[in-house]
Amino acid sequence: MNDYDPILFTQRQVFGRDTASGTLSANDDYNEHIRPFGSPQPPAVEYDMLDYLTNGAGRYAIPAVFPIVDDFFNSFIPPKPNNRPYNLSDIRQELDLRNDTAFEEATKISIWQYGTDTTSFDFAERAYIFGTTDFRLDLTNASFEVDALARKSITGMQVIALDDNFDFRGGAGPINTVANTILLPAYDPYELGIDPTTNGQNREVPIRYTTSTNGRTYGTSSDPYDALEYHVHNLYETTNISIKNTISGAAKLGIGIGKFFTSISPALAGSYLFNINSDPFLRYLRDDFKVIY
Repeated sequence: MNDYDPILFTQRQVFGRDTASGTLSANDDYNEHIRPFGSPQPPAVEYDMLDYLTNGAGRYAIPAVFPIVDDFFNSFIPPKPNNRPYNLSDIRQELDLRNDTAFEEATKISIWQYGTDTTSFDFAERAYIFGTTDFRLDLTNASFEVDALARKSITGMQVIALDDNFDFRGGAGPINTVANTILLPAYDPYELGIDPTTNGQNREVPIRYTTSTNGRTYGTSSDPYDALEYHVHNLYETTNISIKNTISGAAKLGIGIGKFFTSISPALAGSYLFNINSDPFLRYLRDDFKVIY
């Protein structure tokens, strides 16, 4: 994946349309900047679910980030008679997740992309477009095994990406500071992407995931998700993934946001943050004149 197009997202959010789909001209006719209050929501941008979870921003939603997986590998769970596996109902009893609200909280996670893997080649675009991303762990067909030697494994898990939106915001106060201080003044100085009559809701760009598959599967009968893989993932989470509303996640978030406030940053060099003004509509210039409203 990694074919993020920040100019397309920004054009759709600010103007409600974009040049890529042929609904915004490529010339500098600034009459096309006019966007009445109550105008329709911009068209959605779609990504393939499996590709997004394997190669895109969803690649960080590994099983170890979900609380229920942490609990399973870090709790004492006795083997069942004849080493029979635990099904989902059994494991909810063992982990004291009988309450539906508690179970839902244990199988959902939010990741701050602004603080995740901040040295990766796609960090700037990924953070800018996706901000905070939400995922669910589907355990409907999962099987939890504990053998006589207390070795544990899971099969049949599916990570599912939840639909998202692009609106310059990122689901956290510090991220909104970046949006208000750097991004909005640069790319939407006249607040064309804000509609006070609807609290801005109809100006978000929906992000949807097509279901070529229902999600990304972890743990199969031939390759179960075992304690070793869990510990490898857990270490990766500790060093690279910023989980929303956690102390360690907030620390990583601070590092990532700091890169957006650094004028010369290797992580952002050559990214759209330095060349987006080449777009005729987002530079707000016509010849040597600044376009104002």
